[in-house]
Amino acid sequence: MRSATDRRVGAVAWSEASNPLALTDLEVAAGDLTSPGRSVQLSTPPTGGPVEVLERLLVGALAQPPCCLAFSGGRDSSALLALAAGVARREGLPRPVALTTRWPGDVLSEESAWQEHVVSSVGVEDWEIIYPGDQLDLLGPVATAVLTDQGLLWPPPSYVLYPLMQRAAGGTLVTGEGGDEVFGLWAHASTWESLRKRKWPGARSLGALGVAILPSRARELLCRNSVSAYQDWLLPDAKAMYERQLAAAFAQDAPQWPRYLAQILGSRDLALAAATRSAMSARARTTYQAPFLEAPFLSAMGKVGGHYGIGNRSMVMRRTFGGILPDNVLTRVSKATFGDVFWGKESRDFARTWDGEGVDRELVDVDKLRRAWLADRPVFGCALALHAAWLVTNTETVPSRPSLAQPNP
Repeated sequence: MRSATDRRVGAVAWSEASNPLALTDLEVAAGDLTSPGRSVQLSTPPTGGPVEVLERLLVGALAQPPCCLAFSGGRDSSALLALAAGVARREGLPRPVALTTRWPGDVLSEESAWQEHVVSSVGVEDWEIIYPGDQLDLLGPVATAVLTDQGLLWPPPSYVLYPLMQRAAGGTLVTGEGGDEVFGLWAHASTWESLRKRKWPGARSLGALGVAILPSRARELLCRNSVSAYQDWLLPDAKAMYERQLAAAFAQDAPQWPRYLAQILGSRDLALAAATRSAMSARARTTYQAPFLEAPFLSAMGKVGGHYGIGNRSMVMRRTFGGILPDNVLTRVSKATFGDVFWGKESRDFARTWDGEGVDRELVDVDKLRRAWLADRPVFGCALALHAAWLVTNTETVPSRPSLAQPNP
């Protein structure tokens, strides 16, 4: 494996300012992080259940006004908004401000009906709606300002929070970051639920559980057979390397609920996201808070779920927030997506005129990457390379680049 000081044609000479998260060239090329992160253990569960823990966290945010909540209308942000509004009324604290970003005409991001339903149901009094138009393009004015100031971001669309952080200047911005991971992405939730109900799980789910209890080396070898990278712009050797790393990450998937929550707490993916948002919030003079990723909340969820967890996403939401939100909100299955609003004129103009600089040509087929950027609906994985190419084209760098090897957790 080449070292960080190895000089070769096609490698990107990153400066620390351009790559403060020390992303590897392969991660930039694939647009994905595969390192599982550090090994941690959940702390002793705090007094009270998950809702009580969240309320205590929100008291601190509400006591530092303005307390603004990034409110999309989805289940996670709705739950936090309902709790914050209730805590403010009960404790006599300043009311939270719900901040919602809308793109009229973009069907996939449309959630106005759900937003209005939640706001009326929980009694939110301060609700501000922002219409950014094309300002939040991946290479629009907000993104390029944050990239110039901070370098590469993780995840790439993190910059969309910056206008919300500016609105919360002097106070706190609260987001539902981590809600998907905690409430809905545990691979073994439905399997354990079926077994609890004495139902036979599907063969695929049961097979995944069987793999999860094998020794780590055997798990990794089996995972390799089921991993296939969608990033068709990766060259064959890079694709094979990425798939090996992806299989190794999948092999770490914990079959026990508390261990899964501990993996979230130690996740490199979420740690780098937190580092990106912490730097952004410092620049905006705002405190950033993601209550679902706080150790006390994860410990409380681990205690409630026990070894086998609580069930699927709707079951977890009902168990945790039943009586706080309307049941149709807790069990909704639709979810807005925002990919289309990020790929506007600036991104596509850059893609058309790009000279191929800013990515490692030993890893990437430049023409295929350009086609990915110009697709009708570009995939998430190509956004990081777009930012990397823009940074190299628009900023000066010095030779200080990470290796292709997995970074230390």
